[in-house]
Amino acid sequence: MNNMNQKQLRNYIDVVSFALDDVTLFLDTHPDNQDALQMYAGLKEKRTQAMNDYVRFFGPLNRYQVNSGNKWAWNMGPWPWQGEV
Repeated sequence: MNNMNQKQLRNYIDVVSFALDDVTLFLDTHPDNQDALQMYAGLKEKRTQAMNDYVRFFGPLNRYQVNSGNKWAWNMGPWPWQGEV
């Protein structure tokens, strides 16, 4: 994922998050489905990695990802609804 720009990585996170939500809903009614459980684990890992990459390269997506060691960066840069990301 290192070769994605900010917009591409954000879109990837959205796509993987949607798929993760979808498989979660399926698991609510099919809790023993091994294929779905494996898909959930794989998607969760991909989303976690993508979120970590985004924070490392572009900054926090939510307030829980702020590294307050150097400065408060949650309000820096364009907001997602400003259309620049």
